[in-house]
Order: sequence, then C-alpha cells, then structure tokens
Amino acid sequence: MEKKKKPFINWGWAIVIAFIGFGAFIITLVVGTYGERVDLIEENYYEAEIRYQSRMEEMQRTENMAEKPHLVQEGKYLSIILPGGENTKGTARFLRPDNANFDFEVPVISGKNPVGTDKILPGNWIIHLEWETDGEIYYQKLTHYF
Repeated sequence: MEKKKKPFINWGWAIVIAFIGFGAFIITLVVGTYGERVDLIEENYYEAEIRYQSRMEEMQRTENMAEKPHLVQEGKYLSIILPGGENTKGTARFLRPDNANFDFEVPVISGKNPVGTDKILPGNWIIHLEWETDGEIYYQKLTHYF
C-alpha cells in the first residue's frame, strides 16, 4: 500500500489565509484612495447645478450669434477673440482638469485679448468665457490643448 501524501496546507487554513489576504487588499485599497486628490471643475458644484437653466439660455444666446468667440495661438500668446461692441466686458476662466492649483482668470473685452502662455502649462485646458453686451449675458466653453 502506498502512503498518502499529506497536503502542504489543509483547506481550513487555506480559507483563513484567503480571508486575511482579501482583508489586506481591501485595507490597502481604502488607505490608497484617501491619499488620492480629486479636483472638480467647479468649486461650488451644487450652486452651479442650480443655475444651470440660466447657463443654458446664455449658451443659446451665444449659439445664435453671427460671429462667435474663438481662440488663436500666436507665438507666445493665446488670443481670445471676443465679438461685440465697445461696452462688452467679461472674464475668461482657464481651468486645468487635472490640477485646480493652475486655474486662473483674466478679464476680457471685445476684440483681441492676448494671454501670455507663460502661465499656461502644456496639457488640456477648459476655458469658460462669460461676457456681457448690452445687458445680455453670454457664455461659451472652449477646450484647448497646449
């Protein structure tokens, strides 16, 4: 008769080791997610959601314009071309989706608005243009990769 080989580890210990391994994995996952930074595009996300209907009306006004704002890369400058009369004023918010520390805002008027690219790191940027002309507010969201 042959002698039966004893298993290296019995099934009871294998279950215990599996539970301990699973627990260690979950703890590592939870601890790792606490260190992860999450930057939202909007700092006050819920307030922005509440005024979404008025934002949609501003976007529709922009869509109905004959000449729309656009961006032109000119050497070391990014120019924001904003149509409108002489009483046109607004802001351009440059948002970096992967790091909110690089976000900045510049005032814009009608015509050509040069922005130095020394502030703009290479990568993807979202530009929120909001301006007012003759009592009407307009809004456009542009994306640009530098």
